[in-house]
Amino acid sequence: MMLPPDEFDHADFKPYHVPRGTCPRCGSNDIRHLIIGLPAGPEPVNSTPEWVDWVGCAHPGHDRECNHCEFQWTENPPVSVDQPQPRPASRVPLKRRIPR
Repeated sequence: MMLPPDEFDHADFKPYHVPRGTCPRCGSNDIRHLIIGLPAGPEPVNSTPEWVDWVGCAHPGHDRECNHCEFQWTENPPVSVDQPQPRPASRVPLKRRIPR
């Protein structure tokens, strides 16, 4: 069930505090952050800096854009399937107690 925005509880909302950063190509600090998804209510949109854009559910393939040279990149690139992944710690089965 979808609730109207005025019925959301925003007590656990945390404002956007990610550093703006600089462009890896030209060094400009005129950077736009693209947030994938949509906010749950008006508070997240109204509290984000003007250089942060909510882009909805269609991922543009990057999450940063330079307004100076128009370079686009992803700040935290996804892990490639070709790169070896660390193996999870092996699980040792626990000894089960048999009730008497």
